[in-house]
Amino acid sequence: QIQGGKLDAYAKARGMKQAKKVMLEAMRRDLETRFFVAYEKKAVHISVVHSNTYEAAKEFAEEIKQEFPEIELDDIYIDNISLSVACHTGPGTLAITCSVKI
Repeated sequence: QIQGGKLDAYAKARGMKQAKKVMLEAMRRDLETRFFVAYEKKAVHISVVHSNTYEAAKEFAEEIKQEFPEIELDDIYIDNISLSVACHTGPGTLAITCSVKI
């Protein structure tokens, strides 16, 4: 996770299936707590970021849509992860992000 500009391990998972489950649970918890007001107003950006795994990112966006049906698939952005993070995580990285719309 990245909060306050610091990259930290959120949890350990074995395999991509378990990692996605952990990420979705963390996103649900954040949407119900930290981002609750913005989420209720539909004022959050959801993104899937990746490093050289675009097809996996598209599939993950579909899974996010199924987990959070109130979010439009067109509102889930897919992009490359920043180089400052990718240099620590390497190729094959997949992540979900949330931010408040301004």
